[in-house]
Amino acid sequence: MSHARTSTARRRNFLSRAVLFLLAAPPGLWAEDVVFKAGVNHVLLDVSVTDVKGQPVPNLRREQFQVSENHSRRDITTFANGDVDISVAVVIDNSRSMRPRQAAVLTGLAALVGGLQKGDEAAMLLFQDRVDVAINFQNHPAWIRWRDALLKERPDGRTSLYDAIRRASGLLESSAHERRVIIVLSDGQDTSSQATLNDAINELRSSNRLLYAIGLFEAGDSDSSSDVLKKLAEPTGGQLILDADGTHLKDSFTAVLKDLRSRYLLGFNSADATSGKAEIRRLSVTILNPPAGRLHILARREYRVAPN
Repeated sequence: MSHARTSTARRRNFLSRAVLFLLAAPPGLWAEDVVFKAGVNHVLLDVSVTDVKGQPVPNLRREQFQVSENHSRRDITTFANGDVDISVAVVIDNSRSMRPRQAAVLTGLAALVGGLQKGDEAAMLLFQDRVDVAINFQNHPAWIRWRDALLKERPDGRTSLYDAIRRASGLLESSAHERRVIIVLSDGQDTSSQATLNDAINELRSSNRLLYAIGLFEAGDSDSSSDVLKKLAEPTGGQLILDADGTHLKDSFTAVLKDLRSRYLLGFNSADATSGKAEIRRLSVTILNPPAGRLHILARREYRVAPN
């Protein structure tokens, strides 16, 4: 299909413009392997519940959720429905290939910043050959500061995607809220990181992060860029949105915020490892007495407990 025909098809409706991948994977690939180190560990699960049409299912109650760890029932000690304050690190590809898309990026970021709520905090990182924290975490972020920070750095150099993911995850370590989110925007594969793809994946699996990826390329591109972003998003229970020509970034960023606001936050207490070595514990989330129709539950499926 030509680029022109693809662009025309996307304009018909949002679902054809921004291809949203609910990352269906077997148990173990969905997981965010959080490493807990001492005492009684409070495990958090960020859970998406959608119907057969992909629409969020609201107003479920705590008692309708059942969480199991290694097939043993766990009491839910933390429960939040819908809007929960977030700490979000926005990671923007600012390499040379992004120059033609800078105006579109500005439009998308304006929608994101404008959609943040009063209690949220946000930071922006830019990456090319190096990774810079352009805007550190702040509440009520001022769009003009984000715009100026992006325009200050001319897109240039290569793509250090994996280094940027690790830097964003580290920055989130000192953020204010338990729901910690990374939104990464890129148009290609890594070309200059010191870290490897496995390093970035392991960083995400060792921390309580939810990653959304927005890819500026077609599904099935020959360079497997979409595969890389899926591998980064899968361990966190996140999502991948593809927008090949970058003309619908406003919709893409808005879709991320919509998904975040519709998720449930569940938590339970779990004991340390007792075997003297790291343990992988399997998790499952089910819904009792669900509304009519089939539901799709997206959540972390395992985590790692470190030995004492």
